[in-house]
Amino acid sequence: MMKRLNSMRWVGFAASLAGAVALSAVVVRADGNLKLTATSTLLNPCNNELASGPVDVLLNVKVNQSANGVSVKVHRSFHGELTGAQGNTYQVSSIGSAQFQATASYYDFPFHNNVIGQGSAPDFEANGMVRVFVDANQEPTGYVASGVTVTCK
Repeated sequence: MMKRLNSMRWVGFAASLAGAVALSAVVVRADGNLKLTATSTLLNPCNNELASGPVDVLLNVKVNQSANGVSVKVHRSFHGELTGAQGNTYQVSSIGSAQFQATASYYDFPFHNNVIGQGSAPDFEANGMVRVFVDANQEPTGYVASGVTVTCK
């Protein structure tokens, strides 16, 4: 079982990394938001089906400076539809956010994915860490997920 769990973690990590790199459409504005389309790939641990598809991603970074110091709020979310190798369809949504007390070149925080199988496809979830990268002006430039674990619902 441990070997299978490690294998699922590796597949989840590799798929998340691929999703962060395989960007097909990017909209950048100087308002702390980055909207992009990426490919998400996850292994369903309930039926061992590899599923992938495009997801609409929103990265948001807001910096507030006050007499008390700096506060940085960082958010990453996405939603989309994944198609499995066995022909199943899944609706996926992901969310993660955190607050930090200093600016940095990247921000790490946990995320949670809900993956809902359509028809008889089993539901599952994924949890892990996301790293959101920012430029010198604290505008988000991209992300990568790591430490992904998947479990049946």
